[in-house]
Amino acid sequence: MIWGQFIVLWMDFSGIMEDKDFNYCMYCGEKVSAGVTRCEHCGEWLGDNSVSRNHIPNNYVSQERLNNNNMELENPIKKEVIDTKSLKNTKNDSSDNKKNIEYSNAIPIRRLFLLLFLTMGLYGFYWFYKNSCYLRDDLGHDNSPGLRTILLLIPILNIFVFYDLLSKINNNIEKEGIESYSPSLNTLIMIFLGPISIFSFWVFINVQEVINELWRFKQPNLPVRRTFSGSERIVLFFGILLWVIYIFIIFPMLMVISGSV
Repeated sequence: MIWGQFIVLWMDFSGIMEDKDFNYCMYCGEKVSAGVTRCEHCGEWLGDNSVSRNHIPNNYVSQERLNNNNMELENPIKKEVIDTKSLKNTKNDSSDNKKNIEYSNAIPIRRLFLLLFLTMGLYGFYWFYKNSCYLRDDLGHDNSPGLRTILLLIPILNIFVFYDLLSKINNNIEKEGIESYSPSLNTLIMIFLGPISIFSFWVFINVQEVINELWRFKQPNLPVRRTFSGSERIVLFFGILLWVIYIFIIFPMLMVISGSV
């Protein structure tokens, strides 16, 4: 009886000593000798908390799972990069489409009036130049828009070039069967009442209304531009500059002169 108990105690003690002689690697889960600093199976260095005495690897993660986690972390980044590139491409495509849109040559009357007013009538020269270009490029007339616009600055000659422009546009309009304006009457109004802004504006608006009908007939599928073009913004800049000079320099000088008189 005593020998039996002694044998049982010896077996328990042997089991405890065996457990103390071995640990388990946290990286591969294999049994390693107690006190070693490097796993003989996977070659990983073992720290103080790198082994488990109960065959339960401390924080053990297999290499396959690590690889999967890395792929999951990389994939969202790649997806985000792809989505960002596609978004940029979409924006670039939309901006390119906006730049490539072809607009009708028609000018909305409200925009024309606003341009004439904000530029103190300076836009009228640009209007003359653009319509001369339309005669050359779209209607097949052989003329020099730049030279004609310069002649518009010369007294007497400006009457003839202005009438010639209105007359040629009128001929093209009448060929399409569209009710037109009188080139002679509008030229006379510009000569005698041109210094009064409201009447010069009326001439441009009256002629432009008929020109718009011509472009609606020739360009039925093209949209009408509702915003200022790049060249119109340049004209606006100089027109607003004229307003600033008039308000802050010319008008105060006129007030001083009238007060002294």
